Amino acid sequence: MAVIVDGVLQEWGERLFYRTPRKGRRCVTVTGTKIVKDQRPGSVVRSPRVLKSAIKAVARKAPEVMVKISGAGKGVAQLRAHLEYISRNGKLSLETDDAQQVEGRSAVRDLAEEWKHGLFGMPEEGRRRESLNIVLSMPPGTDRDAVRAAASEFAKQQFGNDRPYAFVAHHDEKHPYVHLCVKVLGRDGTRLNPRKADLQLWREQFAESLRANGIEASATPRMSRGTRRRTVSQARYHRKGIEAGKGQKKKAYPSEESQLASYAKLAKQLAATDREGAQLALDVTRVASRMAGVQEHLKKEQSRNTPQERAPAKSHEKPDQERG
Repeated sequence: MAVIVDGVLQEWGERLFYRTPRKGRRCVTVTGTKIVKDQRPGSVVRSPRVLKSAIKAVARKAPEVMVKISGAGKGVAQLRAHLEYISRNGKLSLETDDAQQVEGRSAVRDLAEEWKHGLFGMPEEGRRRESLNIVLSMPPGTDRDAVRAAASEFAKQQFGNDRPYAFVAHHDEKHPYVHLCVKVLGRDGTRLNPRKADLQLWREQFAESLRANGIEASATPRMSRGTRRRTVSQARYHRKGIEAGKGQKKKAYPSEESQLASYAKLAKQLAATDREGAQLALDVTRVASRMAGVQEHLKKEQSRNTPQERAPAKSHEKPDQERG
């Protein structure tokens, strides 16, 4: 029966919890060679085991990981400035892709020069991105050492075989976070150009590394949790009487309604397998009921806050024929 449970999870995984990035993307190297590059180096093996962990984490309201691109460096000058910033001018130790510790301001500058004169090199000042700045973080109270270890594993799995990187953990905020700087031009001559699906994959990989280090973490898309937001149109934003920001209410989308229906079908299939499947079905039902509650609340809020159409003002002037 365990095989049946795994098959059910594998079937429903991509529909509910993630979007699979394209297996290959056409890239042009610095030499002009056209290749099809796998966009998922060292990616999370989206196995039934991983999906079980994801379902349990969402059901327990495990903290969501945060992976964002905070900026980019257009040349060695900006790279050098960023490395000095995240290392606090060399006071904090940077760890590189070859597990070397870089300490001191002069050593940090030497690292920037190494990227400049390394394979394919980097211009001192350029017009396009030469390095990518990534931030990995977790909510306050999360074990900082575990976050750092998970970030190290994530960087090694995702970028270790392709391109140089350096990272450092910061402890000056309530929430633990790690700065990761990655060279855009890889050893194979291709450039790093992450898309939305790639960022979601990075979140999943970071969450899996955290769970491997004993930290509960989740990396589900917003739609899977029913927490999408409605954007405000420019016309409504600038309309007289509508204050800036008003109307940014969460809204139930038709796609989320289909998501709820999919959760119901998944729970029904899991409940018909074995004891483990029945427990997973309860977790899925818990997530779906939470989404349904949120949707009902948002619909009420939306109807309550919908502005009424104002009737045109009546004119107090008399018609021309009645004027004296």
